[in-house]
Amino acid sequence: IFSQSFDQHVVHLNEIFSILYNANLQLNPQKCSLIKSEINYLGHTINQQGIRPLQDNVDAILKLPTPSTPKQVHSFVQAA
Repeated sequence: IFSQSFDQHVVHLNEIFSILYNANLQLNPQKCSLIKSEINYLGHTINQQGIRPLQDNVDAILKLPTPSTPKQVHSFVQAA
């Protein structure tokens, strides 16, 4: 849940918790992350500045050898 401010975030969380309660659904506290300014999700970092790939993933791509033959280029493109 993204919110512009902390106060707005608390309001949003209360709304979500109310909806879940009314639907008789429960959350597992061990799997919840609340009131975070930045999260990593599906290989990306998400924060107020936007969404960017995790640096570890970028570094792994940059460390790959540069393809020098058409077959290597084809393999590289297919892996993407």
